Amino acid sequence: MDGPQKTAERTARVTAIQERMAAIHTLHTDGDLPEDLKTEWSALEAERTAHLAAIKDAADRAAMIAGFTSAGPADGGQAPVSGQFGETAPNPGFDGGGNGEQSRGKFGAPQFMPQIDRSALYDLDSIRSNVRSYEDLPRAYRDRAMKVLEVDGRGFPKVRYSPLGEGHLTRTLTMEDAQTTVANLLDTIDDEKGVLARRVLVTGNPLYERAFGKALTQLSIVGLNDAESRALSLGVDPQGGYAVPFQLDPTVILTSNGAINPIRHLARVETITGKEWDGVTSAGVTVTRANENAEVGTGDAAFVQPTVRTTRVQGFVPFSVELDVSWGALRSQMTALLMDAKDIEEATAFMTGNGTAPNATGLITGISSDTAAVGTASTVTAAGSASLAVADLYSLENAMPARFRQQSAYLASRTIYNRFRQLFQALASAAFDSWVRPSGGQPATFNGYPAYEVSTMTGNISSGSRVLVMGDYRQFLIVDRIGMGIELVPHLFGPTNRYPTGQRGILAIWFNNSQVLVPNAFRLLQTG
Repeated sequence: MDGPQKTAERTARVTAIQERMAAIHTLHTDGDLPEDLKTEWSALEAERTAHLAAIKDAADRAAMIAGFTSAGPADGGQAPVSGQFGETAPNPGFDGGGNGEQSRGKFGAPQFMPQIDRSALYDLDSIRSNVRSYEDLPRAYRDRAMKVLEVDGRGFPKVRYSPLGEGHLTRTLTMEDAQTTVANLLDTIDDEKGVLARRVLVTGNPLYERAFGKALTQLSIVGLNDAESRALSLGVDPQGGYAVPFQLDPTVILTSNGAINPIRHLARVETITGKEWDGVTSAGVTVTRANENAEVGTGDAAFVQPTVRTTRVQGFVPFSVELDVSWGALRSQMTALLMDAKDIEEATAFMTGNGTAPNATGLITGISSDTAAVGTASTVTAAGSASLAVADLYSLENAMPARFRQQSAYLASRTIYNRFRQLFQALASAAFDSWVRPSGGQPATFNGYPAYEVSTMTGNISSGSRVLVMGDYRQFLIVDRIGMGIELVPHLFGPTNRYPTGQRGILAIWFNNSQVLVPNAFRLLQTG
């Protein structure tokens, strides 16, 4: 490659050169090289030497600049350490083993470490060789995964999106946000075996990503070299597919709202590495006042132990064999496409899923199936027949238990909000209200509560329509199982003669589910 190159590019190239030289040597371990390979070997050796010299030069410059900005020689700054290729550079705090407790940089300001091949960060063998026992391995995986997040920020998506839909804050998901999300998952949900940490190390490896890209663009693992084949084999998931690199995995980095679907951002979201989530809920503890020496009443909380088992969600993308797409071009679109498809499916599943496996239990289904939540029906019927009235809003609010009313918000389609706008416009006394002024758009609050649009809720006002939900959405649970896998389908066959059609496909598989934890925390407005 001609022209100036970044240190990371040179480091990656040195790794590729060394892999090729190792492959050449493996083919001819005993004897002279053929002339063509001898020429290639000399060219690789010269290129490697040039890259190493440039890497050392960059390291020396960095060390000099670090000296300019330090407190001085008496400060006792870090001593240079030997790098992988024999250079010296400031110590980045990476010890080559499982210990990640040395000095750590902040996300967004990776420590300069040109002397270390980044692929060494992901080397599972080096981690295993530096632990004393099998029990120490998960912790070592976790420490190395944290180090990866600090020094290697390649490939995280940068997406601008509105988590709660129109009228609410739009934000940009940055690399630092993604790194923080993964770090929190490592700290809070990774299991005793270090499944998530190992997944970060396996699928974040540049070698794995290169192999994954080749397999995805060619829909075949034919053509991978030995190192790539081994790296890809480490990412085979229990379903037999290949794990998506964690930087691109929408079950790890959550962003998109392809449908207007705020429910995920309002609900309680639990992330797991296994198949099932087990929790405990309670309506609360009752306390009473009493005279001195009086016996205390029981006041016991009625504990419920909900269990949510994740179910499979899948999406299939066929395309023609003539479609020639490089991994670079596909990579830039893959995250957005997977996130968008996932979010659109969830907008329906988490609202109206019927709860019959493998379907999720949607919010509306969970509310309407509860016929007597603590003695009060969770469904409020509108006063009119196949119609709405302003009074229905107050009936809905009055039916909400005081415990959950303060944290409540509305969910409805834009059509329903517009219908209530028309009703308010008919009230002269409410002319000042932003819901009455057509130029005001949809305000963020409605009747004193936050209002969010859900595009998959019905806008049809007919008999029995479930049009508006009010509730505390922390009592609605979404369970995500970490990890999306990709199955490669190299040939598709027609339905008539079962002959190939000249198409290929990608099957994406992930797991999640949802459930209403406390039906009494919600009220659903249904037309009469």
